[in-house]
Amino acid sequence: MSINLDAVPDKNPSAPIDEGTYLATVTKTKMSQPNDINKGEYLHVEYSVEGTDGSKGAFSDNHYDSDSSYLQFKLKRFLTALDLQLTGEIELKDIEKLVQVGSKLVLVVRHSTSEWKGVKKTDAEIDIFGSDCFYPVSDWAKFKGDADDPFTQANETESTDTNTTSY
Repeated sequence: MSINLDAVPDKNPSAPIDEGTYLATVTKTKMSQPNDINKGEYLHVEYSVEGTDGSKGAFSDNHYDSDSSYLQFKLKRFLTALDLQLTGEIELKDIEKLVQVGSKLVLVVRHSTSEWKGVKKTDAEIDIFGSDCFYPVSDWAKFKGDADDPFTQANETESTDTNTTSY
């Protein structure tokens, strides 16, 4: 077997994606149980992403059933960006069923640094404190700086129906 050195990545594949704004496509959703079995399940969402500079990568994020106003805001922005206009009460497991693979949105990523046993680690996470974190795909051209983006125009004209569901 030969190794194609032209195809070897220049960047560590396990490194977090750069800070910035990305067009994201949902590639997987699942409910996951944290290590602490006394805590409830959370919604894990995986994305393929493309940066405003054309860079590509992968990103994942979690949503929790929490009383925290920050986490509730983040979940609402996620739902709004996907045009899932829900009313009333709903459980995360029901949201997981509504979020379809292939759905697109815009997300903003920042880096955070943590330390465990003296080792520092940098992670990419949704920028909940410096932005509105999630945006509809129709905003992509604004972030990309391309008002004539045909992808965005096509999505804006595809449908004017609202997806309102009440539980």
